[in-house]
Amino acid sequence: MIATLIWVGLYWAVATTFGFVYSGAITGEDVSYAVVWTAALGLWMWRVWHGGPVAVRYMRQVLRAFGVLAPGGVALIIVFALTGFGLDDVFDNWPTSQLILLTLPMIAVGVVSFMLSRLLNRPVVTEWTMARRTTVR
Repeated sequence: MIATLIWVGLYWAVATTFGFVYSGAITGEDVSYAVVWTAALGLWMWRVWHGGPVAVRYMRQVLRAFGVLAPGGVALIIVFALTGFGLDDVFDNWPTSQLILLTLPMIAVGVVSFMLSRLLNRPVVTEWTMARRTTVR
């Protein structure tokens, strides 16, 4: 459970930071969106930490989706780059080896996310959330 929350928190921090750095100029609107969504994610993670069965189930589903979509998206990018499927001008200056090295982190994110979703699917976690559901009101 702790590894899942740390992973999602790190993923959110990296995604938010990348969004700020990529945009170039940080506006008040960007900061307000980041604050609101960070608060929402924090509340969700708090509920997962306290054993909310719905929150844990949604966390498992989100991690499973990341685990499938991240490597799948990377595979599509590589296929598009290798076949030139309408993206010739985008990938002309990128050697295939550099493209593969740049996509390895996303593959790792997908693999770790999928493994964590499987760990949240263990009977121990299900029993823990059910016990929390009957004791916490």
